[in-house]
Amino acid sequence: MINLRSPAVQAVGYLSVFLPPIILAAGWWLDHHYLLAAWFFLVLPFSRMVFGAAVHESPEYTDRQSLFLHYLPVLYAGVVVALVFLMPAAIARDQFTVLELLFLILSAIVAFGLVSAVSHTLIHQSNWQRAVGSVLSSVCAYPWLQCEHLSHHSRTRAVQSASSPARKEPALMFALRRLWFVPHASFTYRHSAVGLRLIRSRFECLYVQLGITMATLLFFTLVGGLNGFIIYGALIIDEWRIGGLRTVT
Repeated sequence: MINLRSPAVQAVGYLSVFLPPIILAAGWWLDHHYLLAAWFFLVLPFSRMVFGAAVHESPEYTDRQSLFLHYLPVLYAGVVVALVFLMPAAIARDQFTVLELLFLILSAIVAFGLVSAVSHTLIHQSNWQRAVGSVLSSVCAYPWLQCEHLSHHSRTRAVQSASSPARKEPALMFALRRLWFVPHASFTYRHSAVGLRLIRSRFECLYVQLGITMATLLFFTLVGGLNGFIIYGALIIDEWRIGGLRTVT
């Protein structure tokens, strides 16, 4: 019987990070655009019943396993970026009903939202991996991640700065506050002494990150037409609204 607690099995288990982009692509291929959203909301919550709760103790990985885990986020970034740039051609090829378009947007929101966890891991790594994380989050509609997240370390759970909602604050009001605060915090951090010192490559510059996101939006619009603009525009708004909160730990 397989020991699910063994370091080798847990290391291989991280390959599950590829499931969302695979399911998104499969849903597109099968013309079932709801597939990823259905898996995320109806199947994934029951995975703990099968695999059990996560253990808090960090396993003692071998050198080979550690190397595998070290480069896995970079491989994931390459797969996701390639998938993102294949999406507009698929959008242009299909004709969507309103319901299909909504399902596709919901599935894409799930896929792009899960990217935040990997981007967060990468921006805390070495120079070139930080750049990969910045490009990944920018392509996936959240160019604010690096500046907004790194600045949050000095203001965790600060209600005034929209890192946490006020008690009894409606979710919509909190989301609207973040729409204003995220750019404000990001630009403030970008032009601070700390922010300027931590820019080690052009891809870590907020203006370059914003340029990547706008270029991706333009690409979706030119290739995917109005549907491409609607889908990627919805992703920008959703990531802007809540993207950074996924990395607040």
